[in-house]
Amino acid sequence: MEYFKKDEDLYKHKNYYSIDYLKENIKEFSLWAILHTQTLTPDFCVEYLLMPDNKYAKDEDDEVIYINNILYWQRHITKDDLLNCEFMKKYKYNNKPPT
Repeated sequence: MEYFKKDEDLYKHKNYYSIDYLKENIKEFSLWAILHTQTLTPDFCVEYLLMPDNKYAKDEDDEVIYINNILYWQRHITKDDLLNCEFMKKYKYNNKPPT
């Protein structure tokens, strides 16, 4: 896993940064460092960590974050939280197969 300059800040300041700050600076951090060090929301996890062909992934390691990884590192989040969050509802709605 590649180490990014700002990842060091995440490890120094665990559970410190707001979701808005993380979103604004997503390109500055590895996704695994965010997952390991910050308290995240289900919407953030789905949108930024779990989406296929993740445009925020910095390297191959960032591309292989799975639901089980989220559940392990973010113990306050459940599988149902991830499957029923607002982002997932919008994603499912926008990606319905044509009828």
